[in-house]
Amino acid sequence: MSFKDKINQPELRPESGSESRQELEQESIYDAVILNLFGTQLSKGKLAKALGQKSVSGGLKKVISKLMEEELIEWTIPEKPNSSKQKYRLTAKGKGYYKTKFGNDVGIVK
Repeated sequence: MSFKDKINQPELRPESGSESRQELEQESIYDAVILNLFGTQLSKGKLAKALGQKSVSGGLKKVISKLMEEELIEWTIPEKPNSSKQKYRLTAKGKGYYKTKFGNDVGIVK
């Protein structure tokens, strides 16, 4: 059996790491957004910069949507979702999540 045949056997083929890597990245972005919004309000662009990104990534957009769906964050101007002045803040539920996950003595991640 050739090397190519050996690595293409299902039991020897490495699992797709991209899916689990993406899940881990989204989970860490999820927590980083919560950390950065604790005690403040930030726009998507400022959140991206706080997370060390040059611009708003697709991953960040997905995480923000998920956090809003789970009612952990909310818009500061709910009646104008497309406003250029739109920012995000933690809800009471989001603050509870923060305190449960990180405790009261965790600082804001920059």
